[in-house]
Order: sequence, then structure tokens, then C-alpha cells
Amino acid sequence: MSAELAILEVDPSELAGATEISMGVFRLRVSLEGQEHEVFALHDGTAIPVDFVAHLYSWAHGRKGTPPPVARKRAAILTTPAPPASGVALVLNGIPLSSTVPPPDVTLYRYIQGSKDHKYLPSTGQLQAGTYLTTELDRGYANSGLASVGRYALPIAFPPDNVLAYVLAGATLVDVGTVLPNFGEAGGGVEVKLKAPTSVIGTPIPTLLPKF
Repeated sequence: MSAELAILEVDPSELAGATEISMGVFRLRVSLEGQEHEVFALHDGTAIPVDFVAHLYSWAHGRKGTPPPVARKRAAILTTPAPPASGVALVLNGIPLSSTVPPPDVTLYRYIQGSKDHKYLPSTGQLQAGTYLTTELDRGYANSGLASVGRYALPIAFPPDNVLAYVLAGATLVDVGTVLPNFGEAGGGVEVKLKAPTSVIGTPIPTLLPKF
């Protein structure tokens, strides 16, 4: 992948129906200048071709090689590929965890790039099925954008800049697990994945997250 294709942009408004592969990250197929590319995309529309991720991490961690370009090219979303195995490993010390129902009115958190969460639908007051969140206790370990990149093994080295709190309305079935190491990051965080559309109490307001 050439350096000029390192950073793309997609229309954020088209992400509402896309499938997350981890918290705040979508995997999409896009078209740019007559060619198709598979990318990881963030909620603000930033997109990185999948085969450029290793180079970007190498540069971000060691500042070696060609830095990513400042200019971005707009790409058109074609499809949402079937997501690979989730970044969440439903294991605890090698023992699979079953789905669970959190306590009533539990508050969970999402780390995203940008202020608009495309997995939340204001028209229904619901988070979509397949949305990833984390817990109040785990949030204490992800107290900055860069900390959340490492803890949730995010595939793009741009740190989330907002965290949103969601109070789940009533009982809902979720999957809970530990994030596996991936994309050069340690993982180890707790992620919660909604199994069905879930109503939330109130309107979530993004809180700015320090970079480090």
C-alpha cells in the first residue's frame, strides 16, 4: 500500500448501519479512484486501509519509516464485509464465559473518535445490536485516548477523543469478555457486546478524553 493511500475518509453519516469489529471501529470495503480497498474506519470518518495498519503502528510507536500523510482522500463506502472473529475473547483464564444480564440501570461506556456515536439511534433512543462498550471499573484503566487504544487493542493508532456514558434501560442480554492482544497492542480490557437493540435512559453527552 503506497503512503498516499495511508489515510482515507468516508462519509460518517453512512456508518450508522455498519458493523463494529471492536469499540468504535468499523471494517468496510470502499472505492477510491476506481480501486476497491478494505479499511478500518472510525466514527469521525477516518479510514485506514487494512494492509497499511502494520506500517502505521510501526511509525506511531517508533517513528520509523514514512510518516502518514496529512492530506486525506475521500472514499465511497461499498459494503460492510462480514466481520472476522471479534476482538473480544469470551474467556476468563481459559474458561468460556456465558452471556449475562447486567444489573438494572447499569452504566456502560464507549470510546470513540469524534462526538457522534453512529451506533446510537436518537430516533429510537437505542444502541444497535453488536455495539461494544466497557464497564465502570474498567474505565478507570482507560483514562486517556492512548490508554484505550492499548487496552481495547484498537487497530488504528489514532486515540479516541470522546467517551460516552450509556445507562441501559431494563434487563438486556450481553456478551462480556477480555480483549485479546492484537494489532501490536496488549489488550486485556473488558468489553461488553450488546446482543440486541437496547434502549438507554437519557441522551448521551460526549465527554472529552485527554490524549495521554
